[in-house]
Formats: sequence, structure tokens, C-alpha cells
Amino acid sequence: MDILSRINIFLQETFTFLGYKSSIAFCLFIFALSLTVHFVLLSYRQSRSLSIPGFLKRLIFLNAEKSEAGALQVGGLVFSLVMMVAIYMIFVFFPELLTNHQAKILEVASHSWIGILIYGYLDDMMELRPIVKLSLQLGAVFIFCLRVSNIIYPEHSALAFVILTVISSVIINGSNLLDGLDTLTYKVSSVIFFIFIVLATLHQNMTVLFLSVVFFMNMSGFYFYNKEPSRVHMGETGVGSLGFSYVVLGTLLFENSRQSEDILVALAQCLIPSVLPIIELGSSFLRRILNNKSPLKGDKLHIHHILHLKSGFSASTSSSIIAATYLLFFAITYLLVGPAFPFSSIFIMVGITLCWYLGVGYRIWFNKSFTFDLIHIQGFLLKKKVRIIPSNILSDFKIIVNADHSAERTSREQEK
Repeated sequence: MDILSRINIFLQETFTFLGYKSSIAFCLFIFALSLTVHFVLLSYRQSRSLSIPGFLKRLIFLNAEKSEAGALQVGGLVFSLVMMVAIYMIFVFFPELLTNHQAKILEVASHSWIGILIYGYLDDMMELRPIVKLSLQLGAVFIFCLRVSNIIYPEHSALAFVILTVISSVIINGSNLLDGLDTLTYKVSSVIFFIFIVLATLHQNMTVLFLSVVFFMNMSGFYFYNKEPSRVHMGETGVGSLGFSYVVLGTLLFENSRQSEDILVALAQCLIPSVLPIIELGSSFLRRILNNKSPLKGDKLHIHHILHLKSGFSASTSSSIIAATYLLFFAITYLLVGPAFPFSSIFIMVGITLCWYLGVGYRIWFNKSFTFDLIHIQGFLLKKKVRIIPSNILSDFKIIVNADHSAERTSREQEK
């Protein structure tokens, strides 16, 4: 039985367990709520007959400074608020979906989501310094990891806290970097939620599957206003909350799979959906450091910028290429390792994605080209004998140029 058939069957089992009509109605309600709130905000902004106090305009209608179409930066605020409403409603209407541990994880996550919402909103409104934003982000992540580590891995909660804190920060910041083009965030997140659905199906985890569908429906409401040219952007509020949703889903998946899998296998499986944000952050930091720039200073050398600005694809096409390529890499990994997804699967996924990143961006990032002639290969392989001599021991020096080599080089230059 192929994986799509298994997903279809498990979706039906999950919705039947929760009540088929009520669960479908809930998902549609989340989509409609997201769609409606975006519509209302945009209508209020464009309406001339409605009088809105100035301080409310400044608090709600945040303009996206980088948008040429005058888009609003409210998508993240809507996504975050609708997501918290969805979690609260799950506690009320579908309590049977959650085990005690899962309920505690979601409860703690909802508290940290408020912290991420606050620092993201402040950054969207007044553009915080990177170090200030990172400190506030770590505070919100710290609260989640401190309280959850004892739930997911009580045997070594201190180690779990350190690893979860690092992973959470990397995924959230990597998601932030994948927000530079119209529809990019939606398309990449759709693939990531689909991967979580696949893994939830393989582990028969109804909670992760249902939450992935709910989060996807929430993002779908945003998509209609983010199509090129977009009228709404996610902003720091949205990408922070979206990245944290990957962390929460991964934590719930790990808590479930570690009971039947080796600890390293469970860790690899919960990281597989978020490989793209991890590679995005790692490659961006490394690229900037190697170019003698601050790793916290932004640039337009991300893969989506290269496809859009250098290769000439539209914003929507560039976003589709990235999302489709990432889905293809997951499919290749699945075909190579099978549904068991052993520990080696994370290395395959990372390796394929990293090779693609280097293939697309290497020449632009480092302004270099590969040369494979014998002279360059010999120069690379042979050891360079360089001796540094202090100037105070020299009384005189001469530069002797080999006449044959000089004449040969001159003739080559003339031929060129």
C-alpha cells in the first residue's frame, strides 16, 4: 500500500475518532476564521467611511517597509491569534485527542507562543536590534524547553533541555530567513506540514496529524492575500510563530515515537520536516562569516533571492521551485530508506538539500568558479613551501624572473 493511501485511511480514522462532521467543520472553521480576519483588516484599512483612532491604526496596520505594493504586515498577527484559538478549542471540543503528556506540551507551548507573539510584534513595529530580538526569542524558547524537557525525556532532562533549546532556536530563525518572497512561506510550510502528516501516519499519531492539518488550514487563509503581488506579509510575528509550530509538532512526534524507537531514530524523525530551515540558517551564517560579514546582518543572497533576482524567475515561481524541490528530496529519502526512517535518513535529507544549496549558490556566494585544468589541480595538491624571513636580517634582496616562463606568459596574454 503506498503512502498516500495510508495517509488517506489514517485521516479518515482520525476524523472518525473525533467525530467526522465535527472535525471537518472545525478545520473549515479555522480556514474561514483566518480568511475572514484578513479580509476585515484589509477592508478597514481601505475604507474611508469608517473612523479608526490613530493609535489603533499604528498598533494594527503595520506597513511592510520592503513591500513595493504597500502590503500590510498583519499576516503573522492573524496566524498567531487564530492558532492559539485553535489550540484552545481543541482542549474544549476534542480533549480525547490528547494524552496527558501531549496536553501538558500544548499548554506550555501556548504560553511560549504568547512570548513569541510579543517579541515578533515589537520587531515588526519598531525593528528591534538583532541581539535584542534574539534575547527575547531565547527567553520564550527557554520557558518552553525548560518545562517540556522533563516530559519528553525525564531520564536525562538536562541534556534534553540543551538540545531542544538549540534545535528550537535554529528552526525558528531558519524559518525567519524563508520569508523573502510572496507565497514562499505558505508553500514551504505546506510541504513541512505534509511531511509531518506522513510521519504521523507512519507512527499512528493522531495528535500530530490533526494539528498539522489545522495549522495548514490556518496558513491557507493567509495564502489568498499573499499571492503575488501580496497585500499581506507574515512579518517577524508570523515566521516566529510558524517556526515554533514546527518545534511543537516535532516535540509531540518525538514524545510519541521514542516509546517505540531508539532515541536517535526518534530525534532524526522529528528533525526531518525542518531540514530546510536548518540548512537555510546554517548556510546563511557560514556564507556571511566566510565573506567577513556579520552572521546577523541580512543580505539578498538566499536561495529564493538567487532564483528570483539572479535567475529571473517570478516570486511565485521561485517559491514553487523551492517547495517542490524540498518535497522531491523528502520523496527521494523515503524511497531510499523506506517507511522506517532510520537515523541515517536525516543525513540523506541534509546531504541532498545541502548539495542543492551549494550547486545553486556557490558561485554567487563566493564569487568563484571551478577550474579543473592540470595546472590548478597540481597547485591545489602540492604543498606550498613558504618561509617567512624577518626584515632585520636582510641587507639586500633581488627578484629574478625566469625569462622562459615570462615569455610564455606574455605570448598567452597576447593570444587572449
